[in-house]
Amino acid sequence: MFDENIEELKSHAASVLKISIEELERRILEVKRNILGIASDKMAILYLLSQEGSLDPEIIEKVTAQYAIMRLSELRPGMRGVSVLGRIIRITPLRQGKNTIFLDIIIEDNTGRAAITLFGSMTSIVKDLNLKVGTPILIKRGRVGRALGSYIRIFVDEDTKIEVVESDRFKKLVLNLPPPRKILDVTELLNMVEKLQSPETLDVDIIGRIAWIGDIKEFTKQDGRIFRNLTMLLLDRKNPNDVLRAVLWGSSTEFPSILNIRKGDTIIIRGGRVKINEYKLASSSIRNAVEVHLSGFSSIEKLAPEVFKLKDLTAGMRGVAIYVFAISQPRIGSFMRNEEERRYLTIDVADDTATMRMVVWNENLIDDLSSLTIGDKLWVYGNIKMGRGDLLEIHVPDNGDIKVDPPDFPLNLSWESVKSFIDQAIKDIGERKLIQNFEEITLDSYFDIEGYLEFIEKNPLDRGPIASLILSDGKNRIKALIWNENLADKIDKLSIGSKLHITNVKTPRDIKDRELVIHVGNRSDIEIVEESNSMTNKSTFEPEKSIESFILLRDAPLGAIVKTFGNIIAIDDISFRKFCSKCNQLIIRSENGEDICENGHISKGISKLTLILEIEDGKRLAEVIITGSFVDDLLEKLKIAVSDVLVNREKILEQISNDLIGKVIILSGRTRPSGRQNIIRIYADSIRFADPKKDLNIITDLINKYQKNIEESR
Repeated sequence: MFDENIEELKSHAASVLKISIEELERRILEVKRNILGIASDKMAILYLLSQEGSLDPEIIEKVTAQYAIMRLSELRPGMRGVSVLGRIIRITPLRQGKNTIFLDIIIEDNTGRAAITLFGSMTSIVKDLNLKVGTPILIKRGRVGRALGSYIRIFVDEDTKIEVVESDRFKKLVLNLPPPRKILDVTELLNMVEKLQSPETLDVDIIGRIAWIGDIKEFTKQDGRIFRNLTMLLLDRKNPNDVLRAVLWGSSTEFPSILNIRKGDTIIIRGGRVKINEYKLASSSIRNAVEVHLSGFSSIEKLAPEVFKLKDLTAGMRGVAIYVFAISQPRIGSFMRNEEERRYLTIDVADDTATMRMVVWNENLIDDLSSLTIGDKLWVYGNIKMGRGDLLEIHVPDNGDIKVDPPDFPLNLSWESVKSFIDQAIKDIGERKLIQNFEEITLDSYFDIEGYLEFIEKNPLDRGPIASLILSDGKNRIKALIWNENLADKIDKLSIGSKLHITNVKTPRDIKDRELVIHVGNRSDIEIVEESNSMTNKSTFEPEKSIESFILLRDAPLGAIVKTFGNIIAIDDISFRKFCSKCNQLIIRSENGEDICENGHISKGISKLTLILEIEDGKRLAEVIITGSFVDDLLEKLKIAVSDVLVNREKILEQISNDLIGKVIILSGRTRPSGRQNIIRIYADSIRFADPKKDLNIITDLINKYQKNIEESR
C-alpha cells in the first residue's frame, strides 16, 4: 500500500483505540499474520477499528478515499474491497467465457501488474470511459482472485468502481507510475535480445508488418489437455531482412483481430513474452531464434493500412501491400523447378503515380487471375525486385497474395485517375527526341532510336525479355530488350544490316554490370527505315566469315573467326560448364533431360572444365571462353588438381588471377555478343601467351595501337 500519511493514520487509530503506537504496531503485525487477506498496515488498522466498534465514517473516508490505495504487489488472493491505481498497458479483446463474455484490462504500477477482469455488461466500461493504453485508472472495491502466472487478477462486480485519474488528488501517485511502454520495432527487439543474458524475462510491446499467417493447429498434451497455437511472421517496417516469429497460444488464437488481418498489415502486439527457440539456436544465431509468444492476456491491434504508391517503391522492399489496376491482359508462361514444370503469370499494373510489371509465381493464384481484364482492381502483397535493365517489378512469391476487387480498395484511387496518368505519360513520351548517335543516350529517359541491326536473339528462358537486338550507330552499340510478344514475332522478319526506327524506348535508372540497355515494351514499335540486302537471320547464330590477319579487339566484328590479342585484366570463373554438341556454344537451359544452347539447339550437352577471363586492348573488352589443353596445362603448371577446383573454387580463382592478370595472350576464335555493352564474347579455338621474341612485331604493333587508342580517348 502506498505510504503517504501512514504515520498520521496510525496516530489517529492509536488515539481512537486508546493504546500506544508501540502496542498498535504489535497488533497490526498479529492481524497481518493471522487474518487471511490482510497484508497491509492500513487494512489491519481498519480491521482493528472494526473489531473495537470504533470504525467511524471519518476513518473509513480517510482510508478508502485517501489512504487505501494498495500496491499491486501487496494484493493476495481472497482480499475484498481493495483499491488500486495503475496505468493501462493493454486491453485484451472481448472473449466468450463459459457463461458470458469478458475482457481484461492489464494495468501496472511500479511493483507489478494486474489483470482487471470485467464480465458481461461491465465490459461496456471500456467504451463508456474511453479507456485507452497509457491511461491511469483507479479501481475501487475490487476482489482479488487467484494469480495467473505473473498477473494478479482483480474481479470487477456491480459494487466496483473504475475511474480515469484526472484530478490533482492522485497526482503524486500517478507520477510514481511507470511511464507508458515503448513499442519496439522488430529490429530494435532483435538488437536488444542480442545484448541480454536472460532475454526470456522480457515482456514486450512490438510493431511489425505481417509477412505470413499460418493456420490454427491443435495438439494434445500428456495429461489430455488440448492446446491450440497459430504462428505469424513479422517483418521490420524499415529493415525487411529482420524477421520475427510470433506464436499465439490458447485463447489468443481466437482474438477477433486475427480474423481481420492479412499479409501486409501492420500490427501492434502488446504483452508478448520473448522466447528463444532452442532448436533454431542450435543451427543459427540467437537473432534468428527469437520468438514472441502471446497468451490470453496479450492483445493485437491492427493499424490503419499502409498504402504504398508505385512511385515510392524501391528494390528490396518485402512484404508490401499495394492497390493497383490491371492495365494489360495476363500472360502465362512456364519454367522448370526441381525437374517439375511450373507456371508463372505476368501482367502490367498501374496506380495514379506509375506503371509496373507484375510477376506472379504463386501457382495457386494463376487460374483465378488468368481471366483478369483491363481495369480490374487488385490488392497485391509481394516483394519489389529489380528486373533486367534495372526496371522495378512486383514479384508475388509462393507466400504472396492477390485479391481481386478488394472491399477496402481506396476510394481516392479511381480508374479515371489512372487513365489520366497513363494518357499524360503517353503525351509526355510523344514529345521525346530521336537519338541516332548513341553517345547521347541518358539514363531514366524515353526516346526514339535509329540504328543498324547487328544481331537478333530470342530468349529460350521463361524469365526476362522475350528477345533482344543489338543496334549500332556505326561507332557504338546498344542492346535492346524486347518485352512485347507481338514485337518479338515481328523481328523474325528483320534482316541483319537493316536500319531500324524503334519508338518509345526507355533506359533504366542505373547501369548494372557495366551494361546500358534500352527497353522495348508494350507502347513501343519497330519500323524498317532502310532494308538490308543481306537476308541472314541471326536468331540462330553461326560465324559467317574468317579474318586471317591479326586485328585489335575494337575492330573485331560479330559473327566472325578472328585472330586477336589482349591484356588479361580479370579472371571471371573456372568451373565445369556444359557446351552444345552441335555448335559448341554454352548451354543456358536444361529441360526434360535435354540441353538448350545459346543458338537454340537441343542436344545432350558436353561438360568441360572451363576458364572464363577478360582481356582488353585499351578500347574494348572481350570475354574469352577457354576449354581444352590450355586449361589443363595451366592447372598443371600451377600444381592444381581438378578436384581442387571442385572443392575450393574461390581459392583457385585467386591463385589463377595472381598468375595471369597482366599477361598478354594471343588467340583465335569465334565472336558473338556477350549481352554487355561494348563487350564481345570469344570462344577460343587456340590460345597462347605472347612470346617476346616470336611475337615481337605483333606486340610492338599492339603497343603502338594501344597508345594511339589511349591518346584518342583523351
